[in-house]
Amino acid sequence: MLITVTFRHVDPTPPLKAYAEEKLQRVRKYLHRPVDAHVILSVSKERHVAEITLKADHVTMFAEEETHDLYSAIDLAIDKLEHQAQKLHEKRRRHKGAAAVRDVSEVTTSVLAADRRRPGGAPEVIRTQRAGQAARGRGGSRAARGLGRRVPRLHQRVEPACGRPLPPAGRQLRADRAGAAVGAKHGRMKITDILSEDLVVPALAGRSKGEVIEELAGAVARRYREEVDRQKLVQALEDREKLNSTALGEGVAIPHGKLPGLRRVIAAFGRSPGGVDFSSLDGKPTHLFFLLVAPEDSAGAHLKALARISRLLKDESFRQRLMRATTAADLYRTIREEDDKY
Repeated sequence: MLITVTFRHVDPTPPLKAYAEEKLQRVRKYLHRPVDAHVILSVSKERHVAEITLKADHVTMFAEEETHDLYSAIDLAIDKLEHQAQKLHEKRRRHKGAAAVRDVSEVTTSVLAADRRRPGGAPEVIRTQRAGQAARGRGGSRAARGLGRRVPRLHQRVEPACGRPLPPAGRQLRADRAGAAVGAKHGRMKITDILSEDLVVPALAGRSKGEVIEELAGAVARRYREEVDRQKLVQALEDREKLNSTALGEGVAIPHGKLPGLRRVIAAFGRSPGGVDFSSLDGKPTHLFFLLVAPEDSAGAHLKALARISRLLKDESFRQRLMRATTAADLYRTIREEDDKY
């Protein structure tokens, strides 16, 4: 795969370039011919945009995403490209399968003598022809079917290698997959699906980035003690912050990370009335913190949660209501009401 990464209005960094190259490998497995990819990463004020153009198998695919940081924008764009590549791969697989079924159909015709008989009384065969092969030259399987209607005493042998019905287990598997696909297509990620009221902290005690991360991670570890190790979660969040600050500006940050063995996406919310220096893009203190932790292999749900939280927090009036709320119950109700609007 030939990958070109272009940086616009942002300093080029080897880790960011390596991240884009690594993520593109997810798409390559669905494509067979040489792949060319051009990645454009740009920053304009608070807009972090990833544009990816991918050319392979005589097809051009494109995805563009804007979010709070370039790493998340790359993830979302790659998610779109992977979906496009999967659809292309599946379409071509079905096309080849249909062609294979057509090719195994064979029609044999026998022309019988009206006035000559073989020993035993059967009519003598004058000529035998494989009509399926002849018909393909004049229009494929439709011609063969037409010939079957025209020629008397037609013997037809069809052996579709893929034509056997699925066993019950296979039918159930496909039904399950279809149900999952419908759910993924029509289901919407809701913040209240991953955030509970007991993980809302109305007044964070932490006064630094590290202290806030430890405080929120501790709340998650206490609530999900069987799944979440506090120190491992703190390490995952700090490793993510080393790549790029998750503070979006406007007093908002979304620290996030992934943990092996986790069974779901989990969120926590914390508010710091006085504000914390979280290395925000606009240089201002951060007051509102949404922490996200996801299973190590759940890119889709993780990105949906990030995108939804980012969308809600863009609303200035919503941020103001969060700052005015007095208790954890008030904060959770405010989040739920805003969440229900979309």
